[in-house]
Amino acid sequence: MSANAFRSPLMQHIAAAARSHNRPPLVFSSSRLSTKSATLERNEKPVTPSSPERQCSTLTNPTRNDVCGSSSNMSAFSSAAASLESLPPLSNRFISSIHQQVHISPSTGEEPQVNNGKVELDHSLFQLTIQSRRTASNYMPIDTSRIPMLKNAMTRAVECATCAPNHHRTEPTTYYKIVTNTDACNKLIDICYNVALCRNLKKKTKEEAHINAQSKMQKWKDTIAGYIVVCVGHQPSQDHEYPYKSFAENTVEGDHENFSYWYDTIPIRPPQTERQLEDYASACASIQNMLLSLHSENWGSKWATGPIIRCRAIRSLIGCNEHDAIAGIVMIGDPKVIPREWNRRRTLDGDVMKEL
Repeated sequence: MSANAFRSPLMQHIAAAARSHNRPPLVFSSSRLSTKSATLERNEKPVTPSSPERQCSTLTNPTRNDVCGSSSNMSAFSSAAASLESLPPLSNRFISSIHQQVHISPSTGEEPQVNNGKVELDHSLFQLTIQSRRTASNYMPIDTSRIPMLKNAMTRAVECATCAPNHHRTEPTTYYKIVTNTDACNKLIDICYNVALCRNLKKKTKEEAHINAQSKMQKWKDTIAGYIVVCVGHQPSQDHEYPYKSFAENTVEGDHENFSYWYDTIPIRPPQTERQLEDYASACASIQNMLLSLHSENWGSKWATGPIIRCRAIRSLIGCNEHDAIAGIVMIGDPKVIPREWNRRRTLDGDVMKEL
């Protein structure tokens, strides 16, 4: 497989490490990848973004036990992992050898060149990368020194997103990148506050509504370093109010008519034709690609929907047109904890997957 198939540095790192050790860092003796046996015990200790290990790529720990935790946290697999070969601890020396092998600096996040751009992937490592992804809801305070790295990671994530399946090659999806400490981000945070306030005023006291909205706004402002708003084109008309009137940034709750106009939730208008449905599905698949790319570079992310993407204020902010549906907003930051694997209600064999 060529490097163009996966532009993420993670995959290129893994391949280089595998060749230098005559085998992949993680190898399954069984051809069947078991989700349960391949899942490391998660550790919910907070991550320190300033540590050198935190800045390295996920190659040091594809299952993200502690994002880039110490070797003591890589205490092998559970007792059910009898099918796994003995694994060496992922020491700092091993991490360094990988970086030397691919000539990459953790502080720059530059894409390495491995064997003239030709990379061979181990399927089990790739599958573990997918299976270890989690939705991060809590993030560390924003580290402004890492913003340039984040911007590059977001660009690579969108590049991966555009590789999602797309019937008839309609290319319906547009991505709007917003980074902290910008005018667009400040406006988005204000929208977050007002949407939460507008929603809470309907079911809480005025004081409680303000406290809840302020708490949510502060969380976004202090911990979420970047956002990507995902829009799908050629959908049914999303709002009969187009074209919008001029947006007034100083609209407050006292101006009830304008406040509701901009921050109230507009109805969902789902796809109506086969092509619209396929385009929307393509956008959702592209979001998964984006999340996996960010995960491979140790960025936490969350695919958010709900009232925030269904108000006129955010549509006005990004400038989408009447037939653009917002499929979600991806929030990105340094994860504070990595959530444990949730207990699935359905089993794989015979339930989720049925053999005919």
